[in-house]
Parts: sequence; C-alpha cells; structure tokens
Amino acid sequence: MPSLYELQKRKDVDAIIRILRNSKNEAVRARAVEILGEIGGERAIRELINVVISDDSEMVKSSAAKSIAWADEKALKMFLEKIEGVKIKGATWVLVNYLIKALKSKDKNIRMHAAIALGRIGDDRAVPHLIDALNDKSPAVRRAAAIALGMIGNNAAVDALLKRLNDEDVEVRKAALESLTDLNLSKKDIEKVKESLKDPDPRVRELAAMVLEKGGEAAVEALLEAIEDKVREVRVTATQSLLGCLARVPVERSEVIRKKVSDKMVKAKDVAEVVIEVLDKAESGAIKKNAIWLLGQLGDPKGLEPLLKVLERGTADEKRLAATSLVKMGSNAVDRLGELIKHSDEEVRRLVCWILGEIGDIRAKEILNLALEDPSDRVRSVAFQAINKVERFNRGIS
Repeated sequence: MPSLYELQKRKDVDAIIRILRNSKNEAVRARAVEILGEIGGERAIRELINVVISDDSEMVKSSAAKSIAWADEKALKMFLEKIEGVKIKGATWVLVNYLIKALKSKDKNIRMHAAIALGRIGDDRAVPHLIDALNDKSPAVRRAAAIALGMIGNNAAVDALLKRLNDEDVEVRKAALESLTDLNLSKKDIEKVKESLKDPDPRVRELAAMVLEKGGEAAVEALLEAIEDKVREVRVTATQSLLGCLARVPVERSEVIRKKVSDKMVKAKDVAEVVIEVLDKAESGAIKKNAIWLLGQLGDPKGLEPLLKVLERGTADEKRLAATSLVKMGSNAVDRLGELIKHSDEEVRRLVCWILGEIGDIRAKEILNLALEDPSDRVRSVAFQAINKVERFNRGIS
C-alpha cells in the first residue's frame, strides 16, 4: 500500500479517501484529511464535508473543518449549502451572512472554522459577530475569533481583544496579542498590554513585548524591565521593541529617553549578545540604527565585530553610526581597524581614519601614515587630520 506522502504526490484522491474511511489510526486519518484539503477539488471537499458532519473523531472533524475554512469560496459555499440545506446564490456577501449564522452552530468545529473563514474573507460586517464569539464557551472558538479579528484588522475589536488578555486559556491570550500587533492602540491600551509582560507563559510575554513597540515612550519603562526576563526569546523581543520605541519618541524627548535606556541596559546581564542578535535579525532600518547606537553605548568588546561588519557593508547612514559607536570601543578597536585601511571602499577607508583619530591611541599613527599614501584626496585629508589629533592627544597625556 503506497504511503500518504506518495498518494499526495500523485494527487490520488480516491486512495486517500479509502485510507480516511478505513484506517484505525486517528492521526493517520487526520493527516489524510489535511492532504485532501491541500489537493482540493469537488470530490475531496465533499468528503471533508461528510467528515465534519458525521465523523466520530473530534481530531479528524476539527482537521476537516480547518481544511474547509482555508479552502476557496466554492468549498465554503458547498459546505454551507450542506449544513443549511439550501442553495446559496449570489456574491461573497451572501456567503458572509451564512458564515455569521454558522458562528451559532451547536458544533464547535463549525463555529471555530466559520470564524477563520470570516477572517479570510475580511468583511467588516463580521466584526461584531466575531467579537461576540470571543465569549464562546469553547477556547478553540475564542482563539479562532481572535485570529479572525486580526485578519480583518478593524480597530473596533481592540477593546474586546484586550479583555481576552486575561482569558483562562493561554492559546486565546496568544491569539489576542498576535491580533493586537496589527491594530492601532492608544496609551490606555498600551497600559493594559503591559500587564501581559507578567504572564506565566513566556510566549505570551514575548508577544506582549512585540505589541509594546507601538507604545513609544509610554512603553519604555516596562520594556526595560522585560530585558531582564529569564527567557532569552523574551529578552530579544523586548530589546527589539525597545529600540523600535526609540524611533517613536518625539525629538525633544529623545536625548532624555536614550540616556535612560543606555544607563539601564549597561547594567543588564549579557545585553550585548541580545542587541547583536537584534541587529542581525532586524528588518526595520530604525531598529537597526538604534542597535548600532546602543552597541556603542554599551562599549562591550563583543560588539566590535558586528560594528565592523556594518562599517563595511551597511548603508551610508549605518556606516556613519557604526563609526561613532566604534570610537566608543576605544583602543580595543585599533588593530582590527588597521586591517581595513586598505579596504576597496573609499568611504570605509575614510571612516577608519576618522575613527582612529577620535580614539587617539598612539598605535594608530603607524596605520594612519599608510593612509597618507591613499589614492583618494578625501582619505589622505582625513588621515592627516587624524594624525594631528593623535599627536595632540598623546602630548596631553605625557
């Protein structure tokens, strides 16, 4: 007998249906249902509908309902026609009406996946009904409703989702936070999200930290506490969100808040490693720039190589920021900077000269003398100025 994997590759719907009907293994049957959903087509969908309506296994029924919820509108229509006993005609809005009605079904699997289907369609008319579904007796339905509200992205759901942050079921709390990441939050809303940083579940705390990036200055204190969380993933996310918050702080408050952040983070354990991870993963230019800045404030030798990497490969703005942060690395950076004095990029060579001048270590003079022979006038000019700085600095010391 061919495996389900082989039958899936062949798209042999009839053979998969035979396994679904005859296997005694619940997990195998659930997987057969998933494969039918992935293959699609009328024959597969009709079998899935029959499973939802009449199968004895909750696992298999749930898997079938999920497959239908994530299928196309034709599959949804076939399903609703079967459970309603009517022919559904018309545009998508007619389908939405029937799905809203399905949210009141006695079968929790139907309620759950009607919610997901409504989220996928994205019709705002479903929002109040999905908000009602957040109070469903089934945690699975509440979770599906929370997910669906995030998919629709209507801010009318914010208050209802915030209330679910205290749900007894951890999966509902996670789904509510995931949906809040896509919605606009007020300062009052941010205060409520802060409480989730104390949740016993680390993934909930991580998601709360992610949402708090929206909070700007209002979220800084809470995120500074979260960077000392016992779970690394929470610390990394809190650090990333904190750096995102800095980009949202008004210019007139920026210096004060940055000092508060750097003063606190300098004292935190292993913070440089976390900031380096954020720098490596960050897609946001603002977060990346703030990570570069923070590595300079920390002055941890672990930050040297990541900053040199930015100096070589970053954007023009990132290179200049990295240069400023490398100055704060002091004499520890001199030897590695010397290796870049012959770099192919003129701007890198120019910045290396500037950094060495600002550091003022006497060892830099030999490196800078090499730069006096650079083919670029700009590099030679900065190298000359840097040598003068180094000499003045060391005369002052002596």
